[in-house]
Amino acid sequence: MSFIASALLVSIAAGVFGVASLLFFPFVQSLRVVRKERVPHRSMKA
Repeated sequence: MSFIASALLVSIAAGVFGVASLLFFPFVQSLRVVRKERVPHRSMKA
């Protein structure tokens, strides 16, 4: 029973981590895009 319980916990943790990464990856990508877009504008203005 302990092996089955640990396997279920690992699968649930992997599923939660996968969903969190799928939700967090676009947010990080948008932040990187905003930073890349803001830096050239600042350098051109300066």
